[in-house]
Amino acid sequence: MVQAARTLPRPIKGVITHTASFLCGLLLSSVRLGEAAPFGVSFLAAVPVRYLFSAGAGAAAGSLLTLDSVSALRYIAALLSAGVLVRLSREFERLRDLRLLPACIAFLVCFLTGAAAAAATGFSLAVFASVLGEAAASFGAAWSFSAAMAAGDRLFTRAALETRLLPGVCVTAFLLLLSVADAALFGVSPARIAAVYLLLLCAWLFRETGGATAGLAAACVFLLDGDLGIAAIAYGAAGLGAGVVMREKRSNGTAALLCAYAAGLLLTNGGWQQALEALLASGIFLATPARILHAAQRVVSETVGSAQDNPQRREILSRLSGAVHAVDEMAQSVKSVSAMLEVPVTGQSGAVTARVHEEVCTACGRHALCWEHHRDETLRDFAAVYQMLASGETLSAQRLPAALLSKCIRQTSLCESFARQYIRATERGAAQVKINEVRQVTAEQFDSLCDMLRDFSAELSTELCFDETAAQRAKDCLRTRFGIIPQDIDCICSEADRLRLRITFADAVKTPPQNELREALEEAIGRPLEPPCLQAGEQELQVTFCERTEFCVEAGAARRAADSEHRCGDSYESFYDGRGGYVAVLSDGMGQGTRAAVDSTLAVALFTKLCKAGVQFHSALRLVNAALMLKSAEESLATLDVLRIDLYSGKAEFYKAGAAKSLLLRGNACREIKRASLPAGILKEARFAVAEGKLLDGDIAVLASDGAFDADEGALRRALPALREKPCDKIAERLLEIALQKKMPHRDDITVLVLRMRKNPRGS
Repeated sequence: MVQAARTLPRPIKGVITHTASFLCGLLLSSVRLGEAAPFGVSFLAAVPVRYLFSAGAGAAAGSLLTLDSVSALRYIAALLSAGVLVRLSREFERLRDLRLLPACIAFLVCFLTGAAAAAATGFSLAVFASVLGEAAASFGAAWSFSAAMAAGDRLFTRAALETRLLPGVCVTAFLLLLSVADAALFGVSPARIAAVYLLLLCAWLFRETGGATAGLAAACVFLLDGDLGIAAIAYGAAGLGAGVVMREKRSNGTAALLCAYAAGLLLTNGGWQQALEALLASGIFLATPARILHAAQRVVSETVGSAQDNPQRREILSRLSGAVHAVDEMAQSVKSVSAMLEVPVTGQSGAVTARVHEEVCTACGRHALCWEHHRDETLRDFAAVYQMLASGETLSAQRLPAALLSKCIRQTSLCESFARQYIRATERGAAQVKINEVRQVTAEQFDSLCDMLRDFSAELSTELCFDETAAQRAKDCLRTRFGIIPQDIDCICSEADRLRLRITFADAVKTPPQNELREALEEAIGRPLEPPCLQAGEQELQVTFCERTEFCVEAGAARRAADSEHRCGDSYESFYDGRGGYVAVLSDGMGQGTRAAVDSTLAVALFTKLCKAGVQFHSALRLVNAALMLKSAEESLATLDVLRIDLYSGKAEFYKAGAAKSLLLRGNACREIKRASLPAGILKEARFAVAEGKLLDGDIAVLASDGAFDADEGALRRALPALREKPCDKIAERLLEIALQKKMPHRDDITVLVLRMRKNPRGS
């Protein structure tokens, strides 16, 4: 309702607000405080300048209709004076923001006009006390009206009501109800029924604070009701009782209100009409749908605070920012040191020649002939021998260069030493290459860690708002319903007001059944929830619920290992991420069989764990890439094909790292989604190629490995429209059969993953 009101055209809003100002002035000016009626003046002093005329006209009309001519003339003069003072005060910037200014204007006007009227009729100490009491009442009423208007502004702009404004809102509401309390049927007043209902509602929204505040305000206001008199004190006891017990259940709070109200009526000799009014209000409150009460709680309760408003979370953000800076500096330092320590692996010929010379030639009797008289010629011959080994030829004494054959007397030892030193040099070169790669990949891991921390910091800074009331309700539900006190509980609201409830249980064994837990939490916080996502730790279990989504996903898969292989080299996984998204991951390992399966399984498992932990996809890919590069001395790579669907909006994002094309079917139209990119594990830097779109109800997305498209590029695309009505697992099996129909000499692993968007049957 509030959202709808915010979107009304400005002229309609103006008509509504001016009409409301007129009616409030009319009703409040008719409420009597003994012989006085100061509330119309108080209301005029509190309204914004743009509503002065409508509020003043309503208050003047109420005075003329309910007061004698002399009193009406006095209050009309007071209204004119208050209007002039309010208008003048708005011209002074220093006075404009004084919170007590409306109350002071109301006090001054009522006191001066009352004193003037008293002076005309005869002044006495009792009359002075009466005038002073009326002015004090107008002061308090004007303060209450100002608070109520501030709450209204907050309601239409920030959707939250500060607790400090609650007394003013309650006093205003009860004064308006008191103005029409005389309209009754057999002594039962609908206005007083509404007052009791308001007590219960305040107790529901604000617990002890709301119940006590509303009860005290109702008692003070309804003491002015001639039909109630001293029995109005029962409202105070009823509000406090409801607020104290409402924490457990709505029915408990209602029962507490009835008991306290009944006790108050007995002590003050209240009538049966007041008891019937309380019973009717309680019945209406219990019959009010929970979703309406929870919607009211979300609108008016000041329970949502951003991370910046919380000192502890500000400290976390500060430390996280420091960690990002430190890791970034560490990454740069590692890169600098790696560049300094990097050893070139070229130029091994000179090292091999030096070692062979030391091992064979140093102790040779003809050393002077070869290395002093014919040094250049010997070096050229040694270089030729090295090139022979480098080209893969077999070295023997008969294949040595002619000049070396004529001079060397240790030909066999020379060949053996060359072969041995060449092998060692090659091994050292390969090890050095690996060391250089490890240094580079380590530096990249620091960069990836820095990106991950930076993503977390950005998310904490911009996305998170915390609904403390919903979290407390969930905690109370777990304690009273299941006898469990969670280790930690957070209720996070996104910018789109989507809720995510994260509960950490210290003992996973004692965790309630998922369906019972979800239903209980839905009742407690008043929002429909999706089934939970579970993340187990060493000694704890984290359960995450997100608010019910607009869509859900039907999934099916089929796969077949390559010819003569027992294990498929493709791996896949799909899951709900706990944030209102559905993620599908498909990986095709290099080659076939066990080795390919190891690579793809590692890529999918690591990527999935990182995503479930909240790591952004690009950062997760860099970490997967580093893991594949460091996994073994042999080349290790795998593609990654990822699809994430936002189940609130239907937005789909395709992330491809060396992956095959994807298919998207809408109606009978099938289109391909292709993005050029490299697999993980090849280069030290890896990035996704991204394509975005929006999926609608009934759309089908197909992720497949290269093997599905090897036989016939367009076969799957042509066949997909005819399969759109079948279940996803049947579609996947049929597409696999089509891919297998064409005979091929060497068939690769084939995996087909089919996803269909559906309207959530439990939709919000």
